[in-house]
Amino acid sequence: MELFELISYKSIKWLTKKPTPNIEVSHVDYLSKDVAMTDFQSHQLLLVDNKALFEKAIGKENFDEKIKNIDQVVIGLTDNLAKKSYELLESNNISVFQFKEPVDLNNVIIKLTKMLQFEEEQAVSIVLKDTRELAKSVASNASQKQIIGVAGQVTAHSIILLNSHFEVIASTPEIANSTQSITQDLRNNSQIDYTILSNSVQCKYEEHIINIYPLIVPENNEKYFLGIFDFDENKKYQDVILQQILTMVSVVNSKVNLKIVNALEQKNKIYSSIIKEELTSEQISNQLQSLNISQTDTYQLGLFEIPITNLRTKSKILKQAYELIKWFTEEYHASSVLIKHEHRILIVLPSTQNISHLLIALKNFLDQNLLQYEVFYFGYSKTPVVFSNLNKVYREALEAARLGITKNQRVIQYRPKHDKEVLKLIPEWEIQSYLNEVFSNIKTQNDVDDLILTLNVYFTHGQSIAKVSETMFIHRNTVIFRLKKIESLLKINLKDAADVEKLFLGTMLWNLTSNKS
Repeated sequence: MELFELISYKSIKWLTKKPTPNIEVSHVDYLSKDVAMTDFQSHQLLLVDNKALFEKAIGKENFDEKIKNIDQVVIGLTDNLAKKSYELLESNNISVFQFKEPVDLNNVIIKLTKMLQFEEEQAVSIVLKDTRELAKSVASNASQKQIIGVAGQVTAHSIILLNSHFEVIASTPEIANSTQSITQDLRNNSQIDYTILSNSVQCKYEEHIINIYPLIVPENNEKYFLGIFDFDENKKYQDVILQQILTMVSVVNSKVNLKIVNALEQKNKIYSSIIKEELTSEQISNQLQSLNISQTDTYQLGLFEIPITNLRTKSKILKQAYELIKWFTEEYHASSVLIKHEHRILIVLPSTQNISHLLIALKNFLDQNLLQYEVFYFGYSKTPVVFSNLNKVYREALEAARLGITKNQRVIQYRPKHDKEVLKLIPEWEIQSYLNEVFSNIKTQNDVDDLILTLNVYFTHGQSIAKVSETMFIHRNTVIFRLKKIESLLKINLKDAADVEKLFLGTMLWNLTSNKS
């Protein structure tokens, strides 16, 4: 019979008023009560031996929406459908088989069920064979390109593997020469937001339809994508093979990514050793040469800081932040080196690129994507240095980040401190102790303020007596008298460099404490 030669379905639905066929099979679903077309699913064959029930199921409204799930209809009656129903079926490309003579649909169902069971056994055998081929490739440490090649043979389709930037990194051989064009088209013309893509989508490339499925790499949650050209998920058992391919490619990606992560960790140890000054100059030179890092180019350093003390929470946030920063710098081709150091993320950027612009853009990007913890700060160094001197700019960037936390300034550059700012860092008790040591004999004098002021102007104007006289509007001899008195009281010599240095620092601290009071 022509019917048995043309159809291949997963199950049968039977719309009838007669008893169910005397056969126990999962493929048959008996419908004898009120039904609607929404009860039917694709890949099912609908057998009908009651016209009234079928006409009722079709209904008079929204027919296209109701009928879209049916693949074919077999009418086991000699009487015809209503003309309108028949035309609706034909207009939706649904085949209608009508028998010229009454047919026992019980026998039809039994025969169809046996065919379905046989086809399923064959399909399972094919799925197992294809799965073994994929598993064999994975077990042999296949590369991403090799596993894609095997997957292409299994499905007889062209396949591409895309990284988290929607760039084709592996493909089946027949489209290998087109990967750059495909990358450009997908990134620029597909209108797919691959930064948040979490469900499968379809897009066009030239005359082809590409089905794209997101993958996840467990080690660092970086997303990859699998694209299959002109792939029909609804074709019998292809969805099973597809799931196997997605699983196997994810396993291979995890292996590849684990190697990358291990390599990055090894590099990170070298970078941290440089910052902690644990290597000799010769060792640093050798390590930088092995990493192909220039020893003459200069760099600036940015530092990502989170003001949180709970190390477990901080580590979790830093892991996510690191992956986001890594993705962002790769996406926008920033020639940066990322370093994990002492629960912070360091961004080393060539001085030829603008680190301020990069960190501001990163802040905006992380504000949108780092949802667990939004309060973070970037501090960055001021003076470019060669890579071997990262320890110096690390301290600058760290101090800038801490200042940013104090001032609630999210991106801030290190600013060298002036003398007074440095002196303010000295504890009060140490200042008083130093002043007592230097000025113990002068503090009891009635003219102590005049003496200190004279010293202050004297040092400010390069120890010029003439300038002190001019600035303070006092006679030259008065200046000389005060200076000699200071020398006598403090038992120092203003021509001795060590005495001058000690007295100069004491004067600055005296002024600092006077301003506080």
